[in-house]
Amino acid sequence: MYHPNCKFWKIKPGTFTPGPGVEVVQMEAFRDPADPCRDKFGWMNLRARAGSVNRLEHVLEIVMRIDNTVIEMATASEPLYFGHSNWGDEFNLLFLTGDDLADQFPARTVFTDTETGEQLGYVKCPNGCMTVHPVGISHWPGMLKEPHKIFNPPDELRRKVFAAVFCSAGRVDYNETLASKPSISLSDWSHEPLPQFAKVKTGEIKVHHDRPELTEGRIGARNLLGMAIDAKRPLETPEAIARVGAVTLDFITTEGTGGRSYESADHSYLMSFFGEPAVEFTDASGKMLAYAQMGETDAIRIPAGVKFRFVPPATPNHAALFWMRRSVAGEPGSGLPAPAAGGHPLRKVVNA
Repeated sequence: MYHPNCKFWKIKPGTFTPGPGVEVVQMEAFRDPADPCRDKFGWMNLRARAGSVNRLEHVLEIVMRIDNTVIEMATASEPLYFGHSNWGDEFNLLFLTGDDLADQFPARTVFTDTETGEQLGYVKCPNGCMTVHPVGISHWPGMLKEPHKIFNPPDELRRKVFAAVFCSAGRVDYNETLASKPSISLSDWSHEPLPQFAKVKTGEIKVHHDRPELTEGRIGARNLLGMAIDAKRPLETPEAIARVGAVTLDFITTEGTGGRSYESADHSYLMSFFGEPAVEFTDASGKMLAYAQMGETDAIRIPAGVKFRFVPPATPNHAALFWMRRSVAGEPGSGLPAPAAGGHPLRKVVNA
């Protein structure tokens, strides 16, 4: 049963078929850094969980975790009433809901000085984008302008949106926005849609700097939907779009060629962002462990050492996914030791 404000969402989870003797569990929210189920396949549809009738708004729920790097999920039908800053960088993934009205609404995130509250800049973009919240600067999604009057629509007109935040749940020793030579792009560029997606509305991104000396190169956004349907983007070529600590978030587009396999030495997570990809999971010897026909916003926890590849789906389609994994040797943050279980004590963050 889903919340009334999500009645226009398109919720259609896919299917996960484990092989003989392979256990799969429903992914649940957790706070244990060790993730006691990390050695098992996990399954969740993020859109279905976000649309639950009992779900509270603006509550950050950890649904994926590798050490102190997490994916937190939150829903909202009205602006947030406060701003905050985190232990490290945040990368806010504004997922599509399937509700065209809600998805096209331009959300605004305001960035302020953590000590004085002075406005430093803002980013404005619709769903289908990723906004960057740099460490040391407060961010306030939906901050209203004076006199802070809220339009309170009737219940039947309210629309919910949801986001998954790739961030830290404790101290991390590598933050992309503080790096002298950032390894990922924090800004967007033009996209040329594939012919079949010529009518898809990807929206526009606006980045405004009140204090460019503090925000240039640190706040920004990427148009994920534009990237997903970009004719110039090579298939099966992962791009690191975010890093927090020793964990990387890759963006992958595919049409199910089945040609390349992926593997992580630690457990990892695969999230479907656009389309309905089909995925085959095998062990090191090539034995089939499971098959998934993913729906949009499906998430899968993949045990350590399991290989996966994209194969032709039941219905041919173009898809885009996120892969959350531990950074490999040579990538920023890869040499960091794993934090002790239980995380680190909170420490105050100031502008860098």
